Amino acid sequence: MKKLRQIMTASLLSAVALADAQAQDIDHKLDVINQLTTPSHVSVMPVSSLLNAPGNEAMRAFFFTPVKDKTVLKGKKIAVLVADGFEEIELTGPVWYFKELGAQVDIVSPKYNPAPARYGLSSPEMAKTHVMSIQYLQPVGWIKFDRTADH
Repeated sequence: MKKLRQIMTASLLSAVALADAQAQDIDHKLDVINQLTTPSHVSVMPVSSLLNAPGNEAMRAFFFTPVKDKTVLKGKKIAVLVADGFEEIELTGPVWYFKELGAQVDIVSPKYNPAPARYGLSSPEMAKTHVMSIQYLQPVGWIKFDRTADH
């Protein structure tokens, strides 16, 4: 009976040591991940806040001053090239302005090319027809493109 208790105690101690080693491995992995990950310092800002921010008076005046001649670019076609990760207002601003001047504007994106499955990344279904916009490096939304650059 004494020998059985010794065997059970040794087995229990081995199991505890193994669990402790696995916990240390997990702690190490979490520590590495935390060192590789940067915290978010900027929250998503509505465009209205951007336009009304101090120092952006010229941009606000540009967008809020009505276009006098909405036919300046009538009959013209403009392609705006864009890919995931564009600064939102740097696309929406020119597209809006060219359209205000009467141009036909097409938003053109590279052909959809998902990351290989081995990377463990996934893309939403809408990535096939939309590009992701950012504000100060933070994803904020999706904008539908009109065609891909391969057509």
